[in-house]
Amino acid sequence: MKKRTSKRWLWFFAILVVLTALGAGLELWFNLSQQLKPERLAEARRLWNEKGPRDYTLEYTINQKGRDLEEGIVHVRQGGASTTSDRLPKTRAYQFESVEAVFEHMEKDLEADRQPGSPRSFITATFDRNDGHPIRYVRSVSSTRERLEIILRLHKRAD
Repeated sequence: MKKRTSKRWLWFFAILVVLTALGAGLELWFNLSQQLKPERLAEARRLWNEKGPRDYTLEYTINQKGRDLEEGIVHVRQGGASTTSDRLPKTRAYQFESVEAVFEHMEKDLEADRQPGSPRSFITATFDRNDGHPIRYVRSVSSTRERLEIILRLHKRAD
């Protein structure tokens, strides 16, 4: 009589392959959903234009790989910068005069990344739910190992 061999081990590996593919697909979906899209940036900017204060103090910290930490404070009155702090080094790479300038920087990065031949980058941003101002912005280019993180703190002026 011939002995029957069990094929249960095949089911184990089939389930393992399906779960691995599901896990990789879920990670890919999550990463793509975190990417900053022009539509999301436009919506945050629209909210800022509608509900953002005209008088505020903007504090920002810029952390760029391979550079010293940069910090700045800008006092914005009636929508235009009035004074900046002296905490920034003289050779700073970024100068933000207002929240609008941060939006413009983000928009330029998105536009540059859509150009043919540009390196693949990962951009994510967090915006305030109430007035749309950026809270955190990260741009990472894997091919050049370049990483830029901007953290913003907005203090509304109470008169």
